[in-house]
Amino acid sequence: MRPWAAPALFALLAASAGAGCSLFRAAAPDTTARHARTVTQTAAQAPDGDVKIVMQTRLLERPAGDEYLTRGLWRETSDPLPHELSARLAVNGLRVGVISGQLPIELERMAASEASVVNPMLRTFRPNLPKAIPVNGAIANCEADVRADLGREPVAKAWRAADCGVIVTAIPLPDGRLMLKVEYQIQHGERSFAYQPNSDGTAFDGRHQRTVEPFPTLAFDITLNRGELLFFGSTAAPVGTLGQAFFYPTSADRLRQRVLLVQPYTSAPPPARSDSATTSPAAIAAR
Repeated sequence: MRPWAAPALFALLAASAGAGCSLFRAAAPDTTARHARTVTQTAAQAPDGDVKIVMQTRLLERPAGDEYLTRGLWRETSDPLPHELSARLAVNGLRVGVISGQLPIELERMAASEASVVNPMLRTFRPNLPKAIPVNGAIANCEADVRADLGREPVAKAWRAADCGVIVTAIPLPDGRLMLKVEYQIQHGERSFAYQPNSDGTAFDGRHQRTVEPFPTLAFDITLNRGELLFFGSTAAPVGTLGQAFFYPTSADRLRQRVLLVQPYTSAPPPARSDSATTSPAAIAAR
């Protein structure tokens, strides 16, 4: 976001680019069956029902330009997306990765440190219903150059009172894997009151809502095997892109850098209040 992308940030990120969870303890699964595709293709469907899917989400946060969050972590992840989609994300300063099996030592240490973990939470999802995972905000004034496709010129965008997040729809598959439909989204501006149909379409509910800016060409589907951990972050030099808007918060005039971790439970988690109870990072990493 250019209003707070000071020259010091550019220098710091440039220098970084030039240098160098209940978290499962399971054996590495066979990842050859992983299937990732864009949302324009047909997604496998699972029967609806009173099924709840619980996922552990957390933000790793370090000073901007942190060596591990900038490059080290991504050397240890695999890219689960088609090449063209990964390239489209990259020109917008975004990247996605997956780790299977045992965690790298540095990641395990960071994930167990209260100094590095922000907002660890158990989130409950219902199949086929989208839910937001906040990443960064509120941001008074936010700007980014957005490229909807590789062949298009970037378009300058600006938002006021912006909150950046990832919208996730979880779909359990018959073989025990979990498909996630993912979309980046920015909510911005003041809240306004409006009526919308309720979930079963039988009535209208009044609610306060904000303007939503989706990025449909950056959306994707990914299927996770048991024990796989999903990461969202920025590229090494995201200045002026969505990567900076989503993953570089400011705190007391200091720039910080974030990576979002999403880990589905494959069995019932310990008792906790959905979307409100936090769990000790050390206890989570030990499971």
